[in-house]
Amino acid sequence: MAPPYANGTRRPYWERRRPAGHLTRNHRLSLTVRSVRPASPYPSGVPPRVAPGHAPVRIHPGAERERRCYDHPHRVIQTACARCRTPFCADCLTPVPPAQASGTVVSGDPACRRCREELAHLAVRRAWDRRPWWQRLRPTWQDMRRAAVTSAIIGAIALPIGVIVREIVASPITPEEFARIAFALRGGFGGPEGTNYLNTVLGGTYLGASAPSATGYEPTRLIDTWATARVPAWRTASALPIELTFALPNQTVANRAILRPHPGEARDTWPRAFEVAFSTVGPSGPWTVVLDTDLDPGTVATPTAPGGATPADDRFVVPSFEVRETPVRWVRLVIRSNGGSRDYTSLGEFEVLYAPRTPLGAPPSVVPGRP
Repeated sequence: MAPPYANGTRRPYWERRRPAGHLTRNHRLSLTVRSVRPASPYPSGVPPRVAPGHAPVRIHPGAERERRCYDHPHRVIQTACARCRTPFCADCLTPVPPAQASGTVVSGDPACRRCREELAHLAVRRAWDRRPWWQRLRPTWQDMRRAAVTSAIIGAIALPIGVIVREIVASPITPEEFARIAFALRGGFGGPEGTNYLNTVLGGTYLGASAPSATGYEPTRLIDTWATARVPAWRTASALPIELTFALPNQTVANRAILRPHPGEARDTWPRAFEVAFSTVGPSGPWTVVLDTDLDPGTVATPTAPGGATPADDRFVVPSFEVRETPVRWVRLVIRSNGGSRDYTSLGEFEVLYAPRTPLGAPPSVVPGRP
C-alpha cells in the first residue's frame, strides 16, 4: 500500500508506480536552473524592508542619460528639434526653409515633421495678413457667397417687418384705439370719479341726434374718452335745443353724470342748461329724467401740475352730478342752451358713471342734480 502524504491523503495512482527518489523532467530542469542562478546580494537572500516613511527606489526608463529618438527609440542620438526641443534622429529632422522661419526658429534649423507643418500654416497666415491693400479689397468667391447668404437672411427678416410698419403708418390710429391703449396701460377702467360705461372702449355707441352736427366734429367725439385739445370736440351745426341718443352695451346701474367741456373751445360755447334721461325699454323711450340742471362755468377748473409745470393731461377738472341709482340701457342728452354763443355749441366728453357710495380714494367734487 502506497504511503500517504503528510496531510493524510494518498498519492495519485500515477505516482504510486514511481520508485522513491525518482525525478521527473520538470524537476530536473528546475534544479538545473536553480543551480546556475546567481547568488543573492543580500546575506539572508531576501531584500530588506524599506524603512518607514521612505518610498522604495524605482528606476524609470527616462532616467537614463542617453537620449533616444522619439520615433526610433532604438537609436541613441544627440540632436533635437529646434522648435519643440524633442529629441529626434537625423532621418526625422529637416532644415527649416527661409519662408517658414519664425520667432526663435531661423532658416536652416532642424525641425520635426509636426513643427514643419505648423510653421507652414503660420507662414501662409502671415502671407495672407501681409497682402497689399488692393488685394484685400478684392472679394473672394467665399466672401461673395457669404455676403449673398447674409443679405438673403436680413431681407427675409426685414421684409415682413417693413410691410407691417408700412401698414401701421398708412392706417391712422383713431382716438378710440388710443383710448384702449390708455386703459391697458392704466390697468383698469375705473377712475377717481367712477367707471364710465358710455365710452367706446366698454361698448358704448352713438345712435342719433335730433339735429345735424358740424363736419369733423361728430357726436362720437363725446364718448371716445378724449376731452383734450389734441382731439376735436363735438359741435352743433344748428340752433339749440338738440337731443343726442346713446346706447350702452348691456343694462347696468348708473348714479353719476359728467359733462366735460373741451379746453380748445370758447367758454360761451359750453352747454349751460341740459337734461339727462335713462331708458331700459328702447332708444325711443319711455325716458326717465334723472338729471335736469345747469353747468356752471365757475366750477370748471384748469388742471395744474406741481411746480407750475404744464400737466400732461389738459382735461378740465369738472364736478360730477350725482343722481339716484337707476337702471339704464339707453341714454338721452338734451342741451337747451349754451354760454351765449350764437355760432355753435361744443362739448368735449359726456360720461355716464357708476361710483360706490364710499369711494376708496379721495372723493371728487359732487354736485347734486335736480331730478
